[in-house]
Amino acid sequence: MIYTRIKENSYQDSINLMLLTNAVNTVDGVNSAQVMMGTDANKDLFKDAGLSNDQVANAQPNDMVVAIDSESEAVLEEVMIEVENYLSDLSVKKDADSTESVTNWKEATEALTDANVALISIPGIYAAAEIERALDDGKHAFVFSDNIPIEEEVRLKKKAHDKGLLVMGPDSGTGMISSVPLAFTNVIKPGNIGMVGASGTGIQEVTTIIDRLGGGVVNAVGVGGRDLSEEVGAITMLDALAAMDKQADVDVIVAISKPPAKAVRDKVVAMLHSLSKPVVAIFLGEKP
Repeated sequence: MIYTRIKENSYQDSINLMLLTNAVNTVDGVNSAQVMMGTDANKDLFKDAGLSNDQVANAQPNDMVVAIDSESEAVLEEVMIEVENYLSDLSVKKDADSTESVTNWKEATEALTDANVALISIPGIYAAAEIERALDDGKHAFVFSDNIPIEEEVRLKKKAHDKGLLVMGPDSGTGMISSVPLAFTNVIKPGNIGMVGASGTGIQEVTTIIDRLGGGVVNAVGVGGRDLSEEVGAITMLDALAAMDKQADVDVIVAISKPPAKAVRDKVVAMLHSLSKPVVAIFLGEKP
Protein backbone atom coordinates (compact mmCIF):
# COMPACT_ATOMS: atom_id res chain seq x y z
CA MET A 1 0.00 0.00 0.00
CA ILE A 2 1.26 3.49 -0.86
CA TYR A 3 1.26 6.08 1.93
CA THR A 4 2.24 9.69 1.37
CA ARG A 5 2.96 12.82 3.37
CA ILE A 6 3.41 16.25 1.76
CA LYS A 7 5.48 18.93 3.51
CA GLU A 8 4.33 22.09 1.79
CA ASN A 9 6.85 24.81 0.94
CA SER A 10 9.68 22.78 2.44
CA TYR A 11 12.45 22.95 -0.13
CA GLN A 12 15.54 20.78 0.32
CA ASP A 13 18.28 20.24 -2.23
CA SER A 14 18.54 16.94 -4.06
CA ILE A 15 21.68 15.82 -2.22
CA ASN A 16 19.99 16.04 1.17
CA LEU A 17 16.91 14.28 -0.18
CA MET A 18 18.95 11.41 -1.60
CA LEU A 19 20.59 10.91 1.80
CA LEU A 20 17.21 11.19 3.52
CA THR A 21 15.72 8.61 1.14
CA ASN A 22 18.50 6.20 2.08
CA ALA A 23 17.72 6.72 5.78
CA VAL A 24 13.96 6.29 5.30
CA ASN A 25 14.46 3.00 3.47
CA THR A 26 16.09 1.54 6.60
CA VAL A 27 12.95 2.05 8.74
CA ASP A 28 11.35 -1.26 9.73
CA GLY A 29 8.26 -2.02 7.66
CA VAL A 30 9.26 0.08 4.65
CA ASN A 31 9.30 -1.95 1.45
CA SER A 32 10.47 1.00 -0.63
CA ALA A 33 10.45 4.77 -0.28
CA GLN A 34 11.36 8.00 -2.03
CA VAL A 35 11.71 11.55 -0.71
CA MET A 36 11.82 14.19 -3.45
CA MET A 37 10.48 17.59 -4.36
CA GLY A 38 7.14 17.67 -6.17
CA THR A 39 8.43 18.66 -9.60
CA ASP A 40 6.95 17.14 -12.75
CA ALA A 41 10.16 15.23 -13.44
CA ASN A 42 10.19 13.80 -9.92
CA LYS A 43 6.52 12.83 -10.21
CA ASP A 44 7.53 10.66 -13.16
CA LEU A 45 10.18 9.04 -10.95
CA PHE A 46 7.61 8.37 -8.23
CA LYS A 47 5.37 6.78 -10.87
CA ASP A 48 8.21 4.64 -12.26
CA ALA A 49 8.99 3.46 -8.72
CA GLY A 50 5.35 2.52 -8.11
CA LEU A 51 5.05 5.17 -5.39
CA SER A 52 2.57 7.57 -6.98
CA ASN A 53 -0.97 8.47 -5.91
CA ASP A 54 -3.26 11.50 -6.06
CA GLN A 55 -1.34 13.31 -3.32
CA VAL A 56 1.91 12.93 -5.23
CA ALA A 57 0.25 14.01 -8.47
CA ASN A 58 -1.11 17.18 -6.83
CA ALA A 59 2.12 18.19 -5.06
CA GLN A 60 3.72 21.50 -6.01
CA PRO A 61 7.36 21.93 -7.09
CA ASN A 62 8.31 23.51 -3.76
CA ASP A 63 6.65 20.74 -1.70
CA MET A 64 8.70 17.92 -0.22
CA VAL A 65 7.01 14.59 -0.95
CA VAL A 66 7.52 11.52 1.24
CA ALA A 67 6.08 8.35 -0.32
CA ILE A 68 6.44 4.82 1.03
CA ASP A 69 5.25 1.34 0.17
CA SER A 70 4.32 -0.46 3.39
CA GLU A 71 1.81 -2.91 4.82
CA SER A 72 0.85 -0.49 7.59
CA GLU A 73 0.02 3.21 7.70
CA ALA A 74 1.61 3.34 11.15
CA VAL A 75 4.98 2.89 9.46
CA LEU A 76 4.50 6.28 7.80
CA GLU A 77 4.51 7.91 11.23
CA GLU A 78 7.81 6.20 12.03
CA VAL A 79 9.16 7.43 8.72
CA MET A 80 8.07 11.00 9.46
CA ILE A 81 9.90 10.86 12.80
CA GLU A 82 13.03 9.90 10.84
CA VAL A 83 12.38 12.75 8.38
CA GLU A 84 11.90 15.36 11.11
CA ASN A 85 15.00 14.15 12.98
CA TYR A 86 17.04 14.38 9.80
CA LEU A 87 15.82 17.90 9.02
CA SER A 88 16.41 18.93 12.62
CA ASP A 89 19.99 17.64 12.44
CA LEU A 90 20.52 19.69 9.28
CA SER A 91 19.30 22.78 11.11
CA VAL A 92 21.59 22.15 14.09
CA LYS A 93 24.59 21.68 11.81
CA LYS A 94 23.73 24.91 10.02
CA ASP A 95 23.43 26.81 13.32
CA ALA A 96 26.78 25.42 14.51
CA ASP A 97 28.51 26.39 11.28
CA SER A 98 30.52 29.60 11.54
CA THR A 99 29.93 30.33 7.85
CA GLU A 100 27.92 33.50 7.29
CA SER A 101 24.37 32.75 6.13
CA VAL A 102 22.25 34.91 3.86
CA THR A 103 18.61 34.61 2.85
CA ASN A 104 18.36 36.54 -0.40
CA TRP A 105 20.29 37.63 -3.47
CA LYS A 106 20.96 41.16 -2.18
CA GLU A 107 22.53 39.89 1.05
CA ALA A 108 24.63 37.38 -0.88
CA THR A 109 26.06 39.93 -3.30
CA GLU A 110 26.78 42.36 -0.45
CA ALA A 111 28.57 39.63 1.52
CA LEU A 112 30.70 38.60 -1.49
CA THR A 113 31.21 41.73 -3.52
CA ASP A 114 33.91 40.18 -5.72
CA ALA A 115 32.01 36.95 -6.55
CA ASN A 116 31.71 36.37 -10.29
CA VAL A 117 29.98 32.95 -10.38
CA ALA A 118 26.52 32.04 -9.09
CA LEU A 119 25.77 28.35 -8.41
CA ILE A 120 22.06 27.75 -8.95
CA SER A 121 20.40 24.62 -7.55
CA ILE A 122 16.64 25.08 -7.26
CA PRO A 123 13.61 23.51 -8.99
CA GLY A 124 13.87 24.03 -12.73
CA ILE A 125 10.68 26.06 -13.00
CA TYR A 126 12.33 28.80 -10.90
CA ALA A 127 15.86 28.50 -12.25
CA ALA A 128 15.58 30.61 -15.41
CA ALA A 129 14.69 33.74 -13.44
CA GLU A 130 17.69 33.27 -11.14
CA ILE A 131 20.04 32.61 -14.07
CA GLU A 132 18.85 35.85 -15.62
CA ARG A 133 19.37 37.67 -12.33
CA ALA A 134 22.96 36.38 -12.19
CA LEU A 135 23.66 37.47 -15.76
CA ASP A 136 22.15 40.90 -15.16
CA ASP A 137 24.46 41.18 -12.15
CA GLY A 138 27.49 40.38 -14.30
CA LYS A 139 28.01 36.85 -12.99
CA HIS A 140 28.56 33.53 -14.73
CA ALA A 141 25.87 30.97 -13.90
CA PHE A 142 26.72 27.40 -12.90
CA VAL A 143 23.35 25.66 -13.16
CA PHE A 144 22.90 22.41 -11.23
CA SER A 145 19.13 22.68 -11.78
CA ASP A 146 17.52 20.67 -14.56
CA ASN A 147 14.12 20.64 -16.30
CA ILE A 148 14.63 24.12 -17.75
CA PRO A 149 12.79 24.53 -21.09
CA ILE A 150 15.23 24.43 -23.99
CA GLU A 151 13.85 27.71 -25.33
CA GLU A 152 14.90 29.38 -22.06
CA GLU A 153 18.31 27.71 -22.22
CA VAL A 154 18.91 29.10 -25.71
CA ARG A 155 17.71 32.58 -24.76
CA LEU A 156 19.83 32.76 -21.61
CA LYS A 157 22.95 31.37 -23.27
CA LYS A 158 22.64 33.93 -26.05
CA LYS A 159 22.27 36.65 -23.43
CA ALA A 160 25.35 35.34 -21.60
CA HIS A 161 27.32 35.30 -24.87
CA ASP A 162 26.40 38.92 -25.55
CA LYS A 163 27.59 39.86 -22.04
CA GLY A 164 30.83 37.87 -22.23
CA LEU A 165 29.56 35.40 -19.61
CA LEU A 166 28.90 31.66 -19.45
CA VAL A 167 25.79 29.68 -18.55
CA MET A 168 27.24 26.35 -17.43
CA GLY A 169 24.37 23.87 -17.62
CA PRO A 170 21.53 23.31 -17.04
CA ASP A 171 21.92 19.95 -15.33
CA SER A 172 25.62 20.61 -14.84
CA GLY A 173 26.56 18.21 -12.07
CA THR A 174 30.30 18.77 -11.86
CA GLY A 175 32.74 21.59 -12.45
CA MET A 176 35.95 23.29 -11.43
CA ILE A 177 36.85 26.97 -11.86
CA SER A 178 40.41 28.06 -11.11
CA SER A 179 40.85 24.74 -9.24
CA VAL A 180 37.81 25.46 -7.01
CA PRO A 181 35.37 22.49 -7.12
CA LEU A 182 31.67 23.00 -7.86
CA ALA A 183 28.81 20.52 -7.21
CA PHE A 184 29.90 16.85 -7.38
CA THR A 185 33.63 17.02 -8.00
CA ASN A 186 36.47 14.67 -7.16
CA VAL A 187 39.61 15.86 -5.39
CA ILE A 188 41.89 16.69 -8.32
CA LYS A 189 45.36 18.20 -8.26
CA PRO A 190 45.59 21.74 -9.64
CA GLY A 191 47.37 21.92 -12.96
CA ASN A 192 47.55 23.39 -16.43
CA ILE A 193 44.72 21.56 -18.21
CA GLY A 194 41.44 23.26 -19.06
CA MET A 195 38.43 21.08 -19.82
CA VAL A 196 35.05 21.76 -21.41
CA GLY A 197 32.46 19.01 -21.39
CA ALA A 198 28.89 18.22 -22.35
CA SER A 199 29.12 15.01 -20.33
CA GLY A 200 29.42 15.17 -16.54
CA THR A 201 30.46 11.54 -16.24
CA GLY A 202 33.03 12.12 -18.98
CA ILE A 203 34.49 15.07 -17.07
CA GLN A 204 34.62 13.02 -13.86
CA GLU A 205 36.32 10.10 -15.58
CA VAL A 206 38.94 12.11 -17.46
CA THR A 207 39.84 14.41 -14.56
CA THR A 208 40.43 11.45 -12.25
CA ILE A 209 42.61 9.73 -14.88
CA ILE A 210 44.63 12.93 -15.31
CA ASP A 211 45.09 13.15 -11.54
CA ARG A 212 46.07 9.49 -11.27
CA LEU A 213 48.70 9.94 -13.98
CA GLY A 214 50.23 12.91 -12.16
CA GLY A 215 48.65 15.79 -14.06
CA GLY A 216 46.32 18.49 -12.84
CA VAL A 217 43.27 20.48 -13.91
CA VAL A 218 42.62 24.20 -13.52
CA ASN A 219 39.17 24.39 -15.14
CA ALA A 220 36.46 21.84 -15.87
CA VAL A 221 33.42 23.56 -17.35
CA GLY A 222 30.23 21.55 -17.76
CA VAL A 223 28.03 23.04 -20.47
CA GLY A 224 24.94 20.85 -20.05
CA GLY A 225 23.86 17.82 -22.04
CA ARG A 226 21.86 19.81 -24.61
CA ASP A 227 24.50 22.42 -25.44
CA LEU A 228 25.69 20.56 -28.53
CA SER A 229 22.18 19.95 -29.84
CA GLU A 230 21.02 21.69 -33.01
CA GLU A 231 18.66 23.88 -30.97
CA VAL A 232 21.37 25.28 -28.69
CA GLY A 233 24.26 25.19 -31.14
CA ALA A 234 27.14 24.75 -28.65
CA ILE A 235 26.91 28.34 -27.43
CA THR A 236 28.60 27.69 -24.09
CA MET A 237 31.04 25.12 -25.46
CA LEU A 238 32.36 27.57 -28.06
CA ASP A 239 32.57 30.48 -25.62
CA ALA A 240 34.32 28.37 -22.96
CA LEU A 241 36.87 27.06 -25.47
CA ALA A 242 37.63 30.60 -26.64
CA ALA A 243 38.03 31.77 -23.03
CA MET A 244 40.44 28.96 -22.15
CA ASP A 245 42.51 29.66 -25.24
CA LYS A 246 43.14 33.13 -23.78
CA GLN A 247 43.67 31.98 -20.18
CA ALA A 248 47.35 32.20 -19.24
CA ASP A 249 47.40 29.24 -16.84
CA VAL A 250 45.80 26.83 -19.33
CA ASP A 251 48.37 25.08 -21.52
CA VAL A 252 46.28 22.18 -22.86
CA ILE A 253 42.55 22.08 -23.64
CA VAL A 254 40.31 19.00 -23.44
CA ALA A 255 36.85 18.91 -25.05
CA ILE A 256 34.40 16.13 -24.13
CA SER A 257 30.92 15.60 -25.49
CA LYS A 258 28.17 13.09 -25.88
CA PRO A 259 27.46 12.52 -29.60
CA PRO A 260 26.68 16.03 -30.92
CA ALA A 261 24.44 17.03 -33.80
CA LYS A 262 26.54 16.81 -36.99
CA ALA A 263 26.29 20.48 -37.93
CA VAL A 264 27.20 21.47 -34.38
CA ARG A 265 30.04 18.95 -34.29
CA ASP A 266 31.51 20.50 -37.43
CA LYS A 267 31.29 23.96 -35.88
CA VAL A 268 33.03 22.80 -32.70
CA VAL A 269 35.76 20.96 -34.62
CA ALA A 270 36.41 24.10 -36.67
CA MET A 271 36.78 26.06 -33.43
CA LEU A 272 39.17 23.43 -32.01
CA HIS A 273 41.38 23.67 -35.11
CA SER A 274 41.50 27.45 -34.74
CA LEU A 275 42.77 27.45 -31.14
CA SER A 276 46.39 28.34 -30.42
CA LYS A 277 46.85 25.64 -27.75
CA PRO A 278 47.05 21.84 -28.03
CA VAL A 279 43.61 20.21 -27.90
CA VAL A 280 42.41 16.71 -27.06
CA ALA A 281 38.83 16.11 -28.21
CA ILE A 282 36.63 13.22 -27.14
CA PHE A 283 33.23 12.72 -28.78
CA LEU A 284 31.91 9.70 -26.94
CA GLY A 285 30.95 6.85 -29.24
CA GLU A 286 32.92 8.13 -32.23
CA LYS A 287 36.12 6.67 -33.61
CA PRO A 288 39.17 8.98 -33.32
